[in-house]
Amino acid sequence: MDSWRERMRKADAAKGLLLKDRERGERAFDELLTEYPLDGMVYFKRAEGWQYLEQWNLALSDYKRAASRFPMEAWRERARQGIRFVEEQLAQEESRADKSGAPACDFSGIDPQTSKNAQEAFEKITSEPRAALVLIRTVVEALADALARDQGIAYAQSDSLAAKIHRLAEGHVVSPVTASHMHTCRVLGNEAAHRGLVVSADAEASWKALQAIHGRHPRR
Repeated sequence: MDSWRERMRKADAAKGLLLKDRERGERAFDELLTEYPLDGMVYFKRAEGWQYLEQWNLALSDYKRAASRFPMEAWRERARQGIRFVEEQLAQEESRADKSGAPACDFSGIDPQTSKNAQEAFEKITSEPRAALVLIRTVVEALADALARDQGIAYAQSDSLAAKIHRLAEGHVVSPVTASHMHTCRVLGNEAAHRGLVVSADAEASWKALQAIHGRHPRR
């Protein structure tokens, strides 16, 4: 079994990769979490990466996971410090959004199946957070596909949702902030579908991200 120093080295390497190449970094962390699903350091290092990338909801989720898994109080406190910092950033972001006059979210204007999925996700946030997260990811992919159709963007057949979001951001169809929210829904949805512990706070964060996406790109 690897020592904690070796696990930290691997997590640091994955973090560095995440900052250089998001998709490869995500895969590196996925592999680490498959090997060490209960290791707080892996979540902590990924949280640091998300924080650097200003992916606040993803950072918050991982700092919370790290805090619940660290056996040593010193590291739990470092994770709690991360939580406090990220919560401050999210509060500032929400304050800016409140002042922007963004339209209220109403999913009735999108296609019936996507609207149904959004409504079902909302209803399951507390009772079935894993199902809610998977549904929200489905809604985001449907919105990404619709935005691409509207703008005449042709995805490659092999494009992942991450690649689709990158194409939309690269083409200035969505802002960096909206792309960030889309990635939040994507990553949390992927984790709900494929791995371990899910809590209602993750589903709530993903739902808020979905609201922000649709608020900026209402499909009428």
